[in-house]
Amino acid sequence: MRKLQVLLGTLSFLLCTACALAGYHTADQQATIGTLRRVDKQGYLYEIQYKADYKLDKVMEAEPLTAAALQSTIQKILLPQSNFRYTPMPCSFGCTAMTAVTPENYPLLGHNFDMSKDERACMVVHTAAPGKYASVGIADMGWIGMTKDAFITSLEGQEAVLYSPYFVMSGVNEKGFSIATLMVPGYSNPVDNGMQKIFSGLIPRYMLDNARSVQDALEKFEKLDVKMAFADKNVSFHWLINDAYGDSAVVEYVNNQFMAMPKAFTAKHQTTANYWVTPAVEAPGENGFARVKTLEKYFKKTKYPTEQQCLDWLQSVNPEKDKENAKMVVAKNLSTLWTAIYNLELRTMMVCVKEDYLNRYGLFIRQR
Repeated sequence: MRKLQVLLGTLSFLLCTACALAGYHTADQQATIGTLRRVDKQGYLYEIQYKADYKLDKVMEAEPLTAAALQSTIQKILLPQSNFRYTPMPCSFGCTAMTAVTPENYPLLGHNFDMSKDERACMVVHTAAPGKYASVGIADMGWIGMTKDAFITSLEGQEAVLYSPYFVMSGVNEKGFSIATLMVPGYSNPVDNGMQKIFSGLIPRYMLDNARSVQDALEKFEKLDVKMAFADKNVSFHWLINDAYGDSAVVEYVNNQFMAMPKAFTAKHQTTANYWVTPAVEAPGENGFARVKTLEKYFKKTKYPTEQQCLDWLQSVNPEKDKENAKMVVAKNLSTLWTAIYNLELRTMMVCVKEDYLNRYGLFIRQR
């Protein structure tokens, strides 16, 4: 009886919210909000089917080059009548990523997204925007201050789901192209390179929407002027990309010069963490060497791991077990927000949240 009352209360709130927001949201935006569902038992993981056009091309044309400018730009383009303002939650990045090939010859991408240990929520986002590739990815909604309860307890939370495509940190698209975002210290590359400007936080969205393979993505990376998210903190990103052909590479920008480190020709996997792969780059605070060394030991014993083995391996290198950086983990209060395994052949993802590895959630790319 109690569960029924809670369910009815939630449904009543969602109905009232839909009515309250219907005044200025488009029909597609209302439909998107209506697809919101909680996935996990703890309430940290949500899922939506994004039915509206999030107008990536128009957002990029406006050239938002900071997180604050991105939020403002999205609001002006998608929600011009909204008065909501979102405050980002504190960030302390970690992350480990790897590519692999299963015994069935299915390419995989695995991603530990390590973030501040707090109540931030994450969102599985299914997209199929006009003229873009369909994809499924996972977004850190702490970028706009969303906690595990906010989506179903406030009007701001309901509207926040419309921002979610822009905060996807890893994912796979219908062509079998995948990408994972990781932090690296230093080299915030303030130098202009004369190419199309793009905020680094938009890279996963842009590539999932437009890249059909690693080679295609590398050609697109080479034509971008990437402005890093945390230039004021002297922190940058790099990306591990992979495709359904088993090709992969780590992409970095050193003083805003594009660098790509493909995996060895004979290799079946590639690993990386929070250190520069580009030779001769010296940056303070690099970490993740021990995590990658651990993964390499696993690959030495098992050349073709299953999805479950990859999940187990990533579990073994989460911050709670990272002996190399124990002090940093404590000081920055890190934990793994999600562990995701993307199957590039089947176009699926398996995800665990908040280091709850006993509960795994399987999700597919949304069909058009």
